[in-house]
Amino acid sequence: YQAPDPEVVLDINFGDEIVLEGYTLDEQDFQAGEQMPVVLYFDASRTPQDNYILTTGILRDGEVVTALDNAPAYYPTSDWVPGEPFVIMRSLQLPENLPAGTYQLYTGWYDQITGARLTIPDEQDPAQMDIYTLSMFEVPQPAQ
Repeated sequence: YQAPDPEVVLDINFGDEIVLEGYTLDEQDFQAGEQMPVVLYFDASRTPQDNYILTTGILRDGEVVTALDNAPAYYPTSDWVPGEPFVIMRSLQLPENLPAGTYQLYTGWYDQITGARLTIPDEQDPAQMDIYTLSMFEVPQPAQ
């Protein structure tokens, strides 16, 4: 099976272990109560030392609205081999009572035992970040 190429191509290195090579977001307009499907494309820059948990979620003003946190099914990250891409499909449920506004779709990785996050360099700030913003999107006012 050959996965299709990601809609958005990236090269985001988490902790010098896991590389986000891109993502596909099926649509850009989302309403409260809908599912938000996203396909994430990863590879290992080197075989990860530990088994990591993938977090994918939505923030508004720095607060988590919804998130999915779990290990890749059937293929722990400590078994990943550089050059063997891994595709992960996620579907986030937007709450029914989600107010209109601007939201941030993000992803990141953390150690399942210690909770320590894999960091990525921030090009605008020398400090390390631990999540990557995939997309900013607007939820409109519900139709009256």
